[in-house]
Amino acid sequence: MIPPYFDAMLIAMFIGPLVGAGISWIFAPSAEEIVAMHQALAREEWAAALAASHARALAVHELRAGISDAMRRARPHHAQNPGGPVPPIHLFHGTRRDLLLGIAENGIEPRTRGRAFLTRDVLTARQYGLARSNGEDYAIARISANRAYQAGIVFQDHGAGVMTCTGVPPEYIDFEWTLAELESRLRG
Repeated sequence: MIPPYFDAMLIAMFIGPLVGAGISWIFAPSAEEIVAMHQALAREEWAAALAASHARALAVHELRAGISDAMRRARPHHAQNPGGPVPPIHLFHGTRRDLLLGIAENGIEPRTRGRAFLTRDVLTARQYGLARSNGEDYAIARISANRAYQAGIVFQDHGAGVMTCTGVPPEYIDFEWTLAELESRLRG
């Protein structure tokens, strides 16, 4: 980035000596002016960083509000007879961040072969989220898998830390954890 006083310095360096030494002081900034310009530039960069941070926090806040509204409108889930392996307390689902509102409304819906894919660890879910989002715009949902199992959701264990089910209703998704993880990652 070129400092705002750069033009004045060029004029002072090249035109001043040509016109005469007596005139160059008109164009050259004083040491105090240069320090003030550097401080102003630093304040502008700080203000821009603060504004970007505020915008990220506002986006997460709006997402949190949208998820809260969606949770209130969520359709109830009717219990089935559980079967299959008992899942751990929590499973994780990596996805695109823009899909969180839909997940809050409808839960995690089956995608591939009619199954929703869940992982036992955050790192594997992060890899799935990165792959689905083609970059860093991903989110990781934490599922209360054991509660879902007790309510009748049947899980299948595919080894390598991957489990599947026919879907996870929103009442079994821990959105507080999901949004806290997203906020901490966006803050850097």
